Amino acid sequence: MSGGFDNPTLNLQENITQENDTAVSTHHGSIHDDFKLQSPPGTVVDVSHTDTERTTSKHNCSISASDQVIHSRWLSTIVAIVFERRGQLFAFLSALFLSITSLFLDLASKTLSAFQTIVLAMPVVLIGTSLGIIITKASRPKRIPHYLWLLLGGISLSLALTTFTQSFTYLDMADAMAITHTSLIFVVALSWIILKEPPRLFDPIFSFIAFVGVVFIARPQVLFGQPQQDNETNSAKYYIGIVLALGTAVAFAMVTICFRKQNQLGINNFLSIFTCALCMIVINTVICSAANQWTLPGIYGWMYASAAGLCFFLGHLCLILSLNLVTATVVNIVLTFQVVFAFLWQFLFLGVSPLWTSYIGALLLIFANVGISLFKNKCTKTNIPDQQLREKERDKTSNESIEIG
Repeated sequence: MSGGFDNPTLNLQENITQENDTAVSTHHGSIHDDFKLQSPPGTVVDVSHTDTERTTSKHNCSISASDQVIHSRWLSTIVAIVFERRGQLFAFLSALFLSITSLFLDLASKTLSAFQTIVLAMPVVLIGTSLGIIITKASRPKRIPHYLWLLLGGISLSLALTTFTQSFTYLDMADAMAITHTSLIFVVALSWIILKEPPRLFDPIFSFIAFVGVVFIARPQVLFGQPQQDNETNSAKYYIGIVLALGTAVAFAMVTICFRKQNQLGINNFLSIFTCALCMIVINTVICSAANQWTLPGIYGWMYASAAGLCFFLGHLCLILSLNLVTATVVNIVLTFQVVFAFLWQFLFLGVSPLWTSYIGALLLIFANVGISLFKNKCTKTNIPDQQLREKERDKTSNESIEIG
C-alpha cells in the first residue's frame, strides 16, 4: 500500500519546477533569437570571442594579483630592514634634531641673550620629560649620591648649552658645532679621572687628530697668516668663540660622564633630562636677572626658542631609544652627522659659506670620533670572550667543589 501512495505536495512541487525550467529555457531562447535578429545579414557570430575575453580577463587578474604580491613582498622587506636598523635610525634622527636645535638657538641668539634663550626653551623640555616620567612610571631617587649626580649633570648641561649658544655670537654655527664634537676626546680623560676607566692605546693618537682639526677650524695667525677678520678686535672675538666652544665640549663631556654614572645607579633617563632642564631654568634665570639681560622677545624669538626646546627634547628622546637598541659606539658614530647637518643648515638658511679649512677640520674631527668609537668597540669585543671564559671556569670550579663536598 505504501508503494502506491501519491503525495500531492511533491507532485505540486514537481510541476512548479518543470514550469520554471520551461520558462527559463524559453527566456534564453528568446534572447538568442533577438540577438540573431539584431545582427546584420551576412554577419557571423563568433561564440568563442566571449571565451577569449573571459580568458584575457582572468589573465589580467592573475597579473595584477602577482604584482600585488611583489609589491607586498618589497614593502615587507623594506619594513623588516627598517625595523632591524631602528637603533641606527633613531640615532640618525637624534643627530638631525640636535643639529636643528643648534640652528634655532643661533637664530634666537640674534635678538635674545643666551641666558634668556635657554629659559624660554626649557619649559617645552619639562613638559616632554614629565610625560616620559609618567609613561615609564619612573621612581624618584632614594639616596643622597643620586641627587648629587643629578644636580651635577644639570649644572654641567646648563653650562654647556649656555656657552654653546653664546659662542654663536663670535663663531659660525658649523665651526662651533664641529669644535664641540671634541667632547668625546674629553670624555676619555674625564672617564680616567672620575670613573677610573683608563684610556686605550690609540686614544692619544685620535686626540691629537682632533686637536689638529680644531686648529684648522680656529685658523691661528701663526700658522695660517692673516686671519679671516679684518681687524684685531674681531680677531680677538673669534678666539673668544673658540674658547667658548672648547668649554662647551668639556661641559658636554661632563654631562656624558654624569649620565653614564646615573645609568649605573639606575636613574631613569627622563628623570635625568627633567632635572637638567629644571636646573637650566633656575640657573639661567638667576644669571639673566643679575646681568639685567631680560628683553621682551618678539614672536620670532618665542618661536625660535620654543622650537629649539622641542627639537632638544626630540633629539634626546631618539638618543635614549637608540641607546636601548644599539651600543653606544654605533650611536657616537652616527651622531657625528650633526657636523654635516650644521654645515648644510648654515649654507641653506644662514647664507654662510665655510672656508676650506673648516671642511678639513670637520673631517678630521669626524675621523677622530669614529676612530675612538670603533677602537673601543673592538677592545670591548675582544675582552668579552675572556671574561666569559673566566666566568665559566669559576662556575666549573664551584660545581666541582660542590660535588667533592
